[in-house]
Amino acid sequence: MFDIVNVFLFLFAIFFAIGAYRLGLGSLRAPGPGFIIFFASILLLLFSVCGFLSAKGGIPLRLAFSRKGLLRVLLVIISLLLYAKFMPVVGYLLSTFVLTWFLLFLNGIKVHKAAALSVLVSLLFWYVFSRLGSELPEGLIDFLR
Repeated sequence: MFDIVNVFLFLFAIFFAIGAYRLGLGSLRAPGPGFIIFFASILLLLFSVCGFLSAKGGIPLRLAFSRKGLLRVLLVIISLLLYAKFMPVVGYLLSTFVLTWFLLFLNGIKVHKAAALSVLVSLLFWYVFSRLGSELPEGLIDFLR
């Protein structure tokens, strides 16, 4: 089956492979910052080529998602971009709570259950990352430290 996903994955893999190569690959004993990204991109490139090769001839290009599914995918992408944009300003806890709540709500979880799960997930991961020594953006909720 030949669909737009293989085209997207192929271009995506090339884009990230070039970026990783520019970061520097290093060597096996001293890997550079682009080492893992480069080889993951090559693996993704190989999978997309396998998708091209397994495509049956004569099948027209089609979308991988229905219109409703495509809207949900776009909402997830937009929410992740907003999460990355506002996390330094709002802080890790609040932005993770909002993102988790939205993603759960988008998947059909009821509002109050999504809110409770979001609080648990946000606090659990904040605790884990804090214990590991990660410096998370405090943002508006810096009184917790």
